[in-house]
Amino acid sequence: MKREILGFIALLILTACGNSKPSVATDDNSESIDTIKVEEPQEQPPKYDNTDAKSFGLYGMVKSVETQIYSTQEDGAELKEGSVLFNGTVEFDNFGHITHDEWGNEYGYDADGNYYRGNHLYTTIQRDKDGRLSKYSDEEPKKDNESNKTFRFKYDKNGRLLSVEVCGWTEQWTEKRQYKGKGLNPESATLSGTYEGGGEFSHTVKYTYQHSDKYGNWTERVEVKSSSVAVVTDDEEESSPQLSEEIRIVRRTITYYE
Repeated sequence: MKREILGFIALLILTACGNSKPSVATDDNSESIDTIKVEEPQEQPPKYDNTDAKSFGLYGMVKSVETQIYSTQEDGAELKEGSVLFNGTVEFDNFGHITHDEWGNEYGYDADGNYYRGNHLYTTIQRDKDGRLSKYSDEEPKKDNESNKTFRFKYDKNGRLLSVEVCGWTEQWTEKRQYKGKGLNPESATLSGTYEGGGEFSHTVKYTYQHSDKYGNWTERVEVKSSSVAVVTDDEEESSPQLSEEIRIVRRTITYYE
C-alpha cells in the first residue's frame, strides 16, 4: 500500500513538470533594453516685443500692414469709391522691430535682432528710455547730399505717436496727431510745412473709423482732408492760399505672427 502511494505521488510530479512552460533561451547578442530616443530640442522663436507696433498705433504681434487709399465721389447722399491714390506697406520682423515704416524708411537687423542699417549703411537710429524709436537720421556724413533727411518722433504719456518732424534738403514738415480717450486711433491730424524754394502748406485730416479686426486694429476709415497751399511765384511773392477739401476711403489688410 505504501508503495502504491509513493508511485501515485511520483506520477503527479512528472505530470506537473510536463505541463510547465519551458524556459526561453536568450541570445547574448540581442538587446534586452529598449532603445531610448532622444529628441533634439526645437529652437524657440524670438519673443515678440510690441513696442514698435504700439508706437505706430497697432495692437498685437503685427507682421505687416498693407494700406490702400481711394478717392471718392459723392452721388447724392452716397459716397462712392473711386480710384487708388496710394499703396503702402508697414512691416515688422519676428522680434517686433519695425523694418519698413509708413514714410518709406527701411530698417535692417541681424539674426539676433540688432539694428545695423537703414535706408543706407550710414543711417542711424535712436530710441528713448522706453525703447521707442525717437530719431531716424538718414544723413550721409561729411557730404551735402540732397537726399539727406532726419525724422524725429515724440510720444504722449500713453505711448502713442504724438508728432513726427521731418527736416531735409527738399522738404520740412511736422505732423501732429490728436487723440480722444486712451485708444491708439487718432481722432485727427495736422500736417504743415514748406516746399523746396518757398511756399507753405497745411493739411487737417479728420478720421471716422468704419471697421476693425479682432485685435482692435482698424481696417477701414473715412478721411476728410482740408488743405491750404500757398505757392511762391516767379517774382518771389507768395500767392494767396488755395483751399481745398477731399474725402478719401482708407483700407488696411493686417497680417499677424502666430
